Amino acid sequence: NYRCGTGHSVSFVGNVHEGPHALNGRNTTLMRPGMVVTDEPAEAKQQVKQSLSLYIGGMGAERMNFHADLFRRMGYAEAVADITRLFRDGRRSEAAGAVPDELVDDVAIIGDREHVRAAVRTWEESGVDTLLVGCRSAEQIRAVADAVLGAESLPRA
Repeated sequence: NYRCGTGHSVSFVGNVHEGPHALNGRNTTLMRPGMVVTDEPAEAKQQVKQSLSLYIGGMGAERMNFHADLFRRMGYAEAVADITRLFRDGRRSEAAGAVPDELVDDVAIIGDREHVRAAVRTWEESGVDTLLVGCRSAEQIRAVADAVLGAESLPRA
């Protein structure tokens, strides 16, 4: 809970803001947008950076952006200033490029099956008990479910 005051936690990939939704009734670990199972993490991170640059640099009034405030509190004040300036100047690609990889890693789980499974475990041990996910295909849903729940837990068609 980043206490961003907007009624939802940090959520970017997949256009999901509300939820959360479990994959089955036994699952106590839900998923979060930004959790991406991929062998091409750089591409997925770039998508997250584009969304983050909008939230950080383009949401709300320049001096009243709850998302930017959240990332300042997380220690990214200098990056927030750069992203906001670039985004508001219409330089959106540069704004996305100014989002630090570390910031993406702080709010999104992106990687192969083993990385996602380990990161979910780490987040769960730190007290995160709700994860949201947004997928663009049934294949993505299966990949995330397999990474988090294991193939043995997936329902069969």
